[in-house]
Amino acid sequence: MTDDLLAQPLAVLRCVAASLEPGGSCVFTVLNGYALARAATPESVAAGDFDPLALEVRSQITSPDPSAPPLRERGFVPTELTLLFDGAGLAVDHRWGGTAGSWGRRRPELDEIELMVVAHRPE
Repeated sequence: MTDDLLAQPLAVLRCVAASLEPGGSCVFTVLNGYALARAATPESVAAGDFDPLALEVRSQITSPDPSAPPLRERGFVPTELTLLFDGAGLAVDHRWGGTAGSWGRRRPELDEIELMVVAHRPE
């Protein structure tokens, strides 16, 4: 299961790394895994709405297709992001926190919605 959790984000980052010129930069924002875990309750885990092993929130979306699967959103923590970026051949320059309207060049706060990573492809 862990391989599945990392395979997709690693594949995306590898494609980005391959598309960048040496020295080229990229910026990513992802859901803050700390905030997802802090908002979860034992009831949301029992109901399958939050998976603490995957840092994944599941919710039903309104769709004209009644067989549409639930929406799955994955959170990440800063150390995991550094390992993923490194594994894709990208060097992390900064890891910052933010929420819409409140981005900053600062350490992430636990309850912020997102994390931002600024990285580059080494020369």
